Amino acid sequence: MGMNEELQSNKEELETSKIALQSLNEELTTLNSQLEDKVQELEEINNELSGLLASADIATVFLDRRLHLRRYTPAAKRLCSLIPSDIGRPMADISRNFIDDRLLDDACKVLAGIDVERQEIRGEDGRWYQRRLLPYTTKDEPMGGVVITLAEITERKQAELALAESERTLRRITDAMPVLISYVDTDERYRFANAAYGRWFQQDAGAVLGRRITAVVGADAYAVIGPHLRRALAGEPVEYTAWVDYKSAGRRYVQAEYIPDQRADGAVVGVYVLVRDMTDRRRNEEALGRLHAENRARLAEMEALFEAAPIGIFVGRDAACRNMAMNEAGARMLRLSDQVNPSLTGPDASALPFRVFHDGRELRPDELPMQVAARRGEHISGFEAELRFVDGETRTLMTYAAPLRDADGSISGCVGTFADITASREVERRYRETLERLQLHLDNTPVAAVEWDAETRIMRWSPAAERMFGWTEAEVLGRPVDALCLVHQDDRAAV
Repeated sequence: MGMNEELQSNKEELETSKIALQSLNEELTTLNSQLEDKVQELEEINNELSGLLASADIATVFLDRRLHLRRYTPAAKRLCSLIPSDIGRPMADISRNFIDDRLLDDACKVLAGIDVERQEIRGEDGRWYQRRLLPYTTKDEPMGGVVITLAEITERKQAELALAESERTLRRITDAMPVLISYVDTDERYRFANAAYGRWFQQDAGAVLGRRITAVVGADAYAVIGPHLRRALAGEPVEYTAWVDYKSAGRRYVQAEYIPDQRADGAVVGVYVLVRDMTDRRRNEEALGRLHAENRARLAEMEALFEAAPIGIFVGRDAACRNMAMNEAGARMLRLSDQVNPSLTGPDASALPFRVFHDGRELRPDELPMQVAARRGEHISGFEAELRFVDGETRTLMTYAAPLRDADGSISGCVGTFADITASREVERRYRETLERLQLHLDNTPVAAVEWDAETRIMRWSPAAERMFGWTEAEVLGRPVDALCLVHQDDRAAV
């Protein structure tokens, strides 16, 4: 009886254990199913992460705390020539296709908790990358290693280099120009200034950057510049010229142009400034203006003299003297209007009412005094010409001519003066005739005629004197009359 009870009790315990085992088995089955789900979820996350890293095309390398290779993305293969067997190798032993001598030192800094700035590095193939180092952390490992990312920035870097080269080229061009070129922001501060600013204000052009205009140019100059600049900052293109008293640069006459820098929405963010130094030109213009005024005054004087002169003045306006002008006296002398071209080598020569003679021979046009002076480049002085008009009138002219030359010395024309000496030649003719008649009388009179000067030198000795005193004219001319003893000693004082 006791045996059966004990067996029954064991049987019940076994049933209870069986039920407990079944329950535990069910729990293990459930836990295994959950674990499989987690593994599958982790695999999916890992695949998604791998796909993400691969699709990002960013070279990424994971290093552990010993700086051994832990993981890498497909893009990293090209930069480090990685293969699966490189996992676990020290990064120092892995060849790199880019130039970065500070990579491992910076990785050590990251492991030490020091932030490392991003670096731009260049690949051996000429490509550019932005390298970034960050700590590799997990929930259980706050500093489990280092993550290295190399993002390609070749296009951006090439654009930056091209922009920098363009800026250098622009700087070289603007620095070589004598014009002041600058950019001013809305706060009226210089953001760009070429080398001319340094030459003007006697300091390095870079020292101008960031400074307000009024501090650079001075209060007096800003009083002139300021209103124009404010108009430009309001969006209006401005041009002006003015005398400006600059600090350090002195008083300058400038031509300035302000060009607003406007964005697409019309907002003005600055002004491009171009300033040309026109001081020398302005002073030359003022000096030239004064010279023109003086020349106009002198020209007026010369024109007044030209018209008031009592002699004929003629100007040949070309080297052949084909086109000539004359003053009023010259026009009266030639019996022409002062608007007529009086040149005998000109296009209207056949219509002129006179011909020119010299020593009884008519002169060819190329033998006329002004034409000869212009052709030879010589001065003609005291040339006596005779004008014979178609109505028979004759005039005698005394001519002077000289060539005119331009700035390089080439003959450009000729000037001539003509004095009408007809009346004086007529007086001379009559005087000669009078002298000839007097000489005729003296030669035929029986009275001895003797003439001497204030110093008693004999100047005239008539034929009657030769007969009376016995000396010929050749023997006595020029001798003192006292030496001839023509008068008796007693009568000499009275004579």
